[in-house]
Amino acid sequence: MKLKSLVLTVILLSAFGRTSAQVVTGTELKVIHSTLGENGDNIRFYRADASSDYGRLRLSLGDEEYSDFEIGHNFYQNGIWVPSFSMDGLGNIWTKGRIGAGVGPYEHSKLHVKSPTVSPWGILAEAYSNRRITGVGHDGTYGMVSVSTMDGSGFSPLQLRTSNLARVTVEVDGKVGIGTTSPQSLLEIKSAYSGVSQVIINSTSGNAELRFSLNNNPKGFAWYNQENDALGFGRGSVATSLFVNASGQVGVGTITPDQKLTVKGKIHAEEVIIDLSVSGPDYVFEKSYDLKSLDEVKKYIDENKHLPEVPSAKEMEKDGVKVGEMEMILLKKIEEMTLYMIEMAGQLQILSEKNDVLEKRATLQEGQITQMQQQISKSHE
Repeated sequence: MKLKSLVLTVILLSAFGRTSAQVVTGTELKVIHSTLGENGDNIRFYRADASSDYGRLRLSLGDEEYSDFEIGHNFYQNGIWVPSFSMDGLGNIWTKGRIGAGVGPYEHSKLHVKSPTVSPWGILAEAYSNRRITGVGHDGTYGMVSVSTMDGSGFSPLQLRTSNLARVTVEVDGKVGIGTTSPQSLLEIKSAYSGVSQVIINSTSGNAELRFSLNNNPKGFAWYNQENDALGFGRGSVATSLFVNASGQVGVGTITPDQKLTVKGKIHAEEVIIDLSVSGPDYVFEKSYDLKSLDEVKKYIDENKHLPEVPSAKEMEKDGVKVGEMEMILLKKIEEMTLYMIEMAGQLQILSEKNDVLEKRATLQEGQITQMQQQISKSHE
């Protein structure tokens, strides 16, 4: 049976608590009082048992400050009415339970909204003045946060804020700014704190991390390992392309550098300039320089199988070759060899001169012998 109409006219004749009522048929419920809402004079409708701990509906009619509509169930506690749902005359709504819009509310959620269509506007927030809107929704595959206008005439940026300050900004063209509201690239990060890395990516163990920084000293990006206080650059699980250990030694192609720069592999360079840690061997050309004789050098080579002052093959295989020092040793040997050649050239010059004298003497003697032979021949005729 459907109740089509119920009309109850209640006329308030005196102050709250002193009323008379008349039941009539019609389409209206009227409450007439000249000072309704003043001094707390309200009209309330509820169960006869006003202090019941069970289901209750209460309607208070007064001015905006005092009018409200409340529903409660078992919430009359310690003499205080605690509604499960309340809406006051100013439009404020409060509920103690869960709310479902388009669906029964999820048991672990206070607000559950189900969009009737595939839409990013399941929950909608509109700006106070220009009708720009932010929506939250789900298309069945992806969760969405969208920014637009009610009439679809344009778009606006999206921001994530804390302390009412923009922390992340997404422009309408997809550029993302962290620490900046005007990103100039697909991702731009700015730090407001000096000496703080813009990006830090930690491993789950906390022993390794990737840092990108422009404000830190040194600048750049690095893979950092807290276990050995080292950083590296590269690809793969271990950054071996360029590695710097805790002592500041740099390794290229190795994570165990033993010098300021250790390279495992070949180096291709157009030119290399080496600062000398030893002096150049020009002292070899000083008159006071003690140049070993070739006999002494020969004796040393016969005994050691390498030149004096030059590391042996075993030493070079074990300790490597110090390029600057070795260059100076080889230059010294070239200069000593030059002195030997100059000395030998002088000796050859002397021998050549002596040979010329001997050749002249031999020529003179040959002429004398020829004359003597001629004279002997004539004497026999």
